[in-house]
Amino acid sequence: MNPFEPLPMGDDEAFLRLHPSSLLFALARTLRAFLLPGIIVLVRGGENFEVWLMLLAIPAFLLALFRYITFRFRLAEREMIVRKGLIFRSERIIPYGRIQNLDYKRNLFHRLFGVCDMLVQTASGKEPEATLSVLRLKDAEAVRDQVARRKAALTDQAVALDAPPADETDRLTDAAGITESAPQEAAEERLAHASIKELALFGLITNRGWLAVAALVGLAFQFDLWPDADLFEAWADRAFGVSNFDARGKIIASVVGLIAVVLIVRVLSVFWSILTLYDFSLLQHGGELRTRFGLLTQHALTLPKHRIQLIDIESSPTSRLFKRVTLRARTAGALSDENQGTSRDWLMPVFRRGDVPELLHDVQPELENEPTDWQSISPRGARRMMKQLVLLDLAFVTPLAFALSHWWWLALPPALGLSWLIARWVVRAHGYALTANVLWFRHGLLAKKTRVIRYNKIQTVTIGESPFDRRNGHASLRIDTANSGMGQFAVTIPYLPRDEAERLRRALTDEAERRDFVW
Repeated sequence: MNPFEPLPMGDDEAFLRLHPSSLLFALARTLRAFLLPGIIVLVRGGENFEVWLMLLAIPAFLLALFRYITFRFRLAEREMIVRKGLIFRSERIIPYGRIQNLDYKRNLFHRLFGVCDMLVQTASGKEPEATLSVLRLKDAEAVRDQVARRKAALTDQAVALDAPPADETDRLTDAAGITESAPQEAAEERLAHASIKELALFGLITNRGWLAVAALVGLAFQFDLWPDADLFEAWADRAFGVSNFDARGKIIASVVGLIAVVLIVRVLSVFWSILTLYDFSLLQHGGELRTRFGLLTQHALTLPKHRIQLIDIESSPTSRLFKRVTLRARTAGALSDENQGTSRDWLMPVFRRGDVPELLHDVQPELENEPTDWQSISPRGARRMMKQLVLLDLAFVTPLAFALSHWWWLALPPALGLSWLIARWVVRAHGYALTANVLWFRHGLLAKKTRVIRYNKIQTVTIGESPFDRRNGHASLRIDTANSGMGQFAVTIPYLPRDEAERLRRALTDEAERRDFVW
């Protein structure tokens, strides 16, 4: 019996189980969550609550065992079916046409057992529709291939409903001399790749080492792991001949400590980048994009081309110094793992700025090169922003002047001058442009971002006016796509003259109506 063939509903034998090693992974998660903190506390001494939490390891593992026994899934003709529960049984049906991504990740232990965790994602929300943990790697690949084939077959069936009759099709193909051939599996093509040198540069640019530092500081606070102050004094005495931490010793220790922290953070950031994003590759397979990366924990993520809602080109001051950018492709319902320093919507975490147009054309062939005739927002927006910054300056300087010294009032003129420059720079950084198929929008003073939205992805275009907008003859234009969250917009163009906002709204609405919306 082939478990991936469509079988009658309700047949329990037709459903697949998770891999038996899922119990070991569940046990490992239980140990990490409950037993490990308690063991650390017992070793260091004390009666923290982590010791009592160790008792929860038993019901947690029993719950994981129950999940393994009751969890089933199978691939039917038109949908994936996920069943779980024993007394209160639930059965989730996920149509293939709604499946947006089938991603999997593997850490060292997954690779040791030849298994992986698979996430089944749709555009319905922030959580995956189903998590298949744990599957054999070859079964995960089989699921991925079967879903892709059946999605393609269902699409072909839908197209066939609008096609001419079979005899008419045969007559046309014969007249044209077309010979039918069996469909061939699309080859996987690599569009871009990040070398170790590029990843090391990305680590220096992004400075993600602070994540590791924050984790270590949190661990030290949680379990009281701070070393004794006498160790610092002894080290300073041996290294610099400084004892008792007098004024001179404190200055030397502060400078050396600051330099050491900066260097350690940079080294950790480079280490994180290479470890997490090792061999980052952007691949094209048929109508979808795939990214693969990771040295210890390997990720394989999918980005269907037709579901890309917008593309971001991001750069920081440091990345611009090295002529590098980060490329992201936002899809509806996409999940990010930013708390671990990675993001599933990366096209390329680091890429040469000059090669961006060629890569964008590979990803979305209808995209044109970045325009040169950018339209700016109203210069009067700088005055409005300046008023807000003046209030912030007064709120900062006034308490200091009254509480500490009236000399603080001397800081107000430089602060106002800096605020005026910032307001002008921020307004100048905003711009938009319309090309044949795309809306371009850029903003940002230090961290710059250019957002690219195809007209056939636009869902709504709204004009917003606050009382201050109406007083100044301004309006904000808000463009929404399928990936925007509640109360969020893909693009908000502020400080537009009211008549210009109306003209732009009509132009975008007309362009969106002329094109078939593709989800």
